[in-house]
Amino acid sequence: MPHELNTAHCLSIAEVERETGISKDTLRIWERRYQFPVPDRDSRGIRYYTQQHKDKLTLIKRLLDQGHKPSRILHLSLAELQSSLSDNLSASPTSLGHTYDYSKALSLVLNGQAHDLQNLMQEQLASLGLQEFVHHWLPPLNDQIGHAWMQSELPLIHEHLYSEQVQNLLRCQLLQLLHHRTNDQKKALLATIAPDTSGLGLVMLEITLTDMGFNCTSLGVSNPLNDLLGYAIQHAFPLVCLSFSMACKRSCVIKAIAQARKTLPESTLLLVGGSAIRGIPRIKGVDYFLHLRDVSRILRDEERWHIHRSN
Repeated sequence: MPHELNTAHCLSIAEVERETGISKDTLRIWERRYQFPVPDRDSRGIRYYTQQHKDKLTLIKRLLDQGHKPSRILHLSLAELQSSLSDNLSASPTSLGHTYDYSKALSLVLNGQAHDLQNLMQEQLASLGLQEFVHHWLPPLNDQIGHAWMQSELPLIHEHLYSEQVQNLLRCQLLQLLHHRTNDQKKALLATIAPDTSGLGLVMLEITLTDMGFNCTSLGVSNPLNDLLGYAIQHAFPLVCLSFSMACKRSCVIKAIAQARKTLPESTLLLVGGSAIRGIPRIKGVDYFLHLRDVSRILRDEERWHIHRSN
């Protein structure tokens, strides 16, 4: 690297972070792992990026927000990135017809700014309403945070920070919903199975079901499957909901769902969801959902619930 560098038309790493929404930590990780972007350095070793770096990173950020993985797009040329972005313009990144800009939220998570993140989410909740916030705004952001952690682009402590901030906000909303709960006969049991310790999806599902009028009992995370099923049978829950995060192994998910369906009474509705169910073979007698909006479609069949309650 040259020691004498003309920095007049270059950008510092802080400027690149501000203009692209990609954090300084992420830029450094990509430089080590994917050899892009590789900036010039001055005699003191300070990084300086070109306008071409910034242009390419801007496109990369937009593709990341649409669900692309860094490992698959960082090697692409500027023209290839533009082509990929054009191909995605007609498709919804959330498959729900909703497009949101998560650059600020992701930057806050990557930089560990808990207070600012909480304020941002409260603003989104107030603007969108609870259902829109939980069903449409949060899921794509959850996926991006999860993928970043799985690919070691996000420190575990920052993933925990994000999860806790979201769950704290959602639990406050859940308490408000519970104030209006009646003694409805529609009972639901919610849980994740050991060793899955991800509880965010569970809280989102509990809000969805409570808002629909269900009386939910959550056993929380990482439950032994046999104990969970025994509890469901003992207390005659007509609906059992299991959540599987992307950290779950495919083979374990399939085995657990099959065991649950075999063990529970035929009259019990078994509902399973979460990132780990994508692409797994379907089992007869089990309802699957990838999006929370599907829960409403599955369970708002009053005739079906009448049949199950009368068994």
